[in-house]
Amino acid sequence: EPFRESLDVFDTIVVPSEQNQELFSRYHDNVKFVPLGIDPKEWFPMERPTLDPEYFNFFISGGGHRKGSDLVIKAFRKVFDGRVPDGPRPRLFIHSAKRDEVPRDDRIELITGKLDSYEERALYAMAHCYVQPSRGEGFGMRPLQAMAQGCPTIATNAHGHAAFGDLITYPLGYSLLETPPQAFHHGPAGTWWEPDFDELCAAMEDVYLNYDKAVMKAAINSQIGRASCRER
Repeated sequence: EPFRESLDVFDTIVVPSEQNQELFSRYHDNVKFVPLGIDPKEWFPMERPTLDPEYFNFFISGGGHRKGSDLVIKAFRKVFDGRVPDGPRPRLFIHSAKRDEVPRDDRIELITGKLDSYEERALYAMAHCYVQPSRGEGFGMRPLQAMAQGCPTIATNAHGHAAFGDLITYPLGYSLLETPPQAFHHGPAGTWWEPDFDELCAAMEDVYLNYDKAVMKAAINSQIGRASCRER
C-alpha cells in the first residue's frame, strides 16, 4: 500500500511482465509492458554436469523469504537428512548476502559478494539443478538464465515466472497468502504466492533420482525458449 501511494506522480509506469501490467493497471491508467530477456551470447545451452562427480549440486541465487531460500533449505534437509545417498552426495549452494539465514550444515555452502559475468555463468554451469521457489517476482531473470543453459529448473509457476512457466522443468503450484508484516521494508504488501512445499520436496527428490530424464526435458525447453526469442 505505501508503495503505490506515489504512483500518480508518474506519467508512465514500465513493468517487465504481463502479470505486473495487470496488477499496476488497477492503480494507474498508463502501464506499459516491456519484456526482459537474456543475452544469448552469454547464456546458451551448455553440457550439464554428470553423475560421476562426488557431489550433486543444487543452487539458488538470492536470499530472503521472497526468493524462497528458506524453503529450499527446509526442503533440502527434509529430503536428504538421514538418507544414504542413491548416488553423488547432495549439496546446496546459496548465492546471497544474507549470511544469518544459512544454517550450519556441511552440505550447505554460502557464496557472498558480487560475481562477474564469467563467475556467474560458471556457477550456473556446475549446478545439476537450479531452484527458485520465489513468492513474488517482477520477472525473474535467474531461472531464465538457468533454463537458457539447459539446467533442470524448479521454480514457482506464478507472478513474473509465469512469462516462461511452460519452460520450467518442475513448475510448482502455489496458494495466495498474506505477506508477513516485516516481509518488505516499505510496509504492508498484500498477498504473495506461497509455493507448494510438498511439490518442492518431490521435485528436488525427482531430479536427484531421475537426473538424466530431467536434463533431457530441460534441453528441449531451452531450445523452445531460444526459438521463441528469435521469433520475437
